[in-house]
Amino acid sequence: MMNKYVQSILLIAFLPISNSWALQALDDADLAQQTGQDGVTIDIKLPNSTITFSEAALIDTDGMTGASNSASLVIAPKTYNSTQGIRLFSDATGTSITAQPISIKLDTDGGANPLLNAEIALPTDMRRLKINPFSVYLATGETSIYNSPRVLGGAAGTLRAGVTELIRFGTDGIEVLFKENDPVKINLQLGAESQGHMFVFTGGSISHIKTSSTDPIQIISNNSTATGESSLKLNLNLTASNAATGIRLAGFYGDINDQGLTFGKVGATDKFDLVIGNIVAGAEGAQAAGTFSGLKNGSMGNIGVVGASVTNLKVNVKGL
Repeated sequence: MMNKYVQSILLIAFLPISNSWALQALDDADLAQQTGQDGVTIDIKLPNSTITFSEAALIDTDGMTGASNSASLVIAPKTYNSTQGIRLFSDATGTSITAQPISIKLDTDGGANPLLNAEIALPTDMRRLKINPFSVYLATGETSIYNSPRVLGGAAGTLRAGVTELIRFGTDGIEVLFKENDPVKINLQLGAESQGHMFVFTGGSISHIKTSSTDPIQIISNNSTATGESSLKLNLNLTASNAATGIRLAGFYGDINDQGLTFGKVGATDKFDLVIGNIVAGAEGAQAAGTFSGLKNGSMGNIGVVGASVTNLKVNVKGL
């Protein structure tokens, strides 16, 4: 009896395949019925909810017009470890990090103009994004700005010759606070762009973007010395005028086109308040004997705007 079953199975296995046995392509509707979802979903969980990096460089290999010397514009964090860099938090002021993943939903569409659609959603429990203290450097050549490679969790590293610090962000770096229960989402399309742009924000609202009020941004002068650093110091605070809505990101877009990189938004942005505070030019406390009765250099105060908005914002970034 067992031999008969085995022979029957072998016979079926070797039967010629007719049209009724042929494989057929499944579209999204068929796939959804079979698996419960369309396309592919990829969830990315960041260790310590942090994107860590040692250096990020924009390199110009041929210099300016009439020159041929390569140079690099480099962003480097003050410390290089697993909790520095760009970190995502689930609370507005504390230290609780996000527990949810970054989710990417991929799908494709064929026809005369095929496209790849990717919906990218930052963690649904993210309230705050913090860019930890960093500096912007200008360096000769195309190599690292450090004498030796930085080791994760190791020493800060020493700068090589030919590196100049341009901008320094203080002990708190930059903080971006998002409105609660409004996850940040971006829709990316490659190939045909039925949405009209390469990427479009479809969700998320910003409550504020700010830097430290006690350790300001510094734009460092080439006239700085070891005993008295000359710089332009300031604090930055951009806040949504309407706390209930925030500065809504939906509608902001980006493209790569013949003009370079284009970023913008059709229509008016939500209103915002911008304060550039505690502005100090030069070395704070410095004084020149016999000039203005020895008056010490200090803060020039604050400047800002209230209830500002931008209509049909468009920014182009391109090379020369």
